[in-house]
This record gives sequence, C-alpha cells and structure tokens, in this order.
Amino acid sequence: MKRTVLFVIGVAVVVAVVAAGLAAAPSGQRHPHVASPPGRTGVVAGMFRYQAGLDNTWHPMHGVIIFRPARVSHLMIRVGVPRSGRFRISLPLGTWLATGHSRMFTVNGVEATCTAGGPLRVSSTSTVLAFVQCIGK
Repeated sequence: MKRTVLFVIGVAVVVAVVAAGLAAAPSGQRHPHVASPPGRTGVVAGMFRYQAGLDNTWHPMHGVIIFRPARVSHLMIRVGVPRSGRFRISLPLGTWLATGHSRMFTVNGVEATCTAGGPLRVSSTSTVLAFVQCIGK
C-alpha cells in the first residue's frame, strides 16, 4: 500500500510554496509517514485506534488523519496511516485539531469521524503525543 501525504490548501500560491519546501528536503530525512511543511515546525506522533464492544482493548487501525489549524479553516493536511496505526508528522507551530476516519470503523455503513479529544499544541521543544480514536458500543 503506497502511503502518501496530501496537502490541500485553498490558495494555489501557497500550494506551490509547500510543494517546493517538501521537494527541497534532503532525501535522507524523508519518511513515508512524515510531512515537513516549510518554516518552524514541531512533531506530532501517535496512534490511530479504536475500541468497540465488550472488549476494552484498543486496536490499531489504518485510514486517514486530517490535521487542521484551530484558527485557519482553509488549510488541511491529510496523513495516510498504515495498518500499524502509528503516525508521525511535522506540523507548523501552533494549535491543531485532528480527526480521522477508516473503513475499519463504521456506524450504519458510514465511516465515523474519530477525534484526538482536544486541541494539539505543537511546539519546537517537544513531540506531541496524540491518540486519534473511535469508541464504539
């Protein structure tokens, strides 16, 4: 399964700047689960997981996690998550919201929206640990 990171930005000029910044990164620093937008960044690492039924165990799941800045609605960074459920991404500094969805977790045949449970405060001094999760009955 090919893992990709897609950037969807409302203004074409900003898309070009982001693409140029990613292309300029040394190849030794690139990783299929890491996006590196230009400018000052911090790291968010974590697990995409679900819990359902009588089993109180967390299970990893693959799918897509979407990161959005808390204050700018037109920027959206999508991260493909492998079957291990683990992800790691560099994001610009600031406060971000994370949601996810997967074919592995549906409600009435529709992919449910999973959340990180609150805002993620990304800084350059430490890695933010995030659990994007779905809880079922």
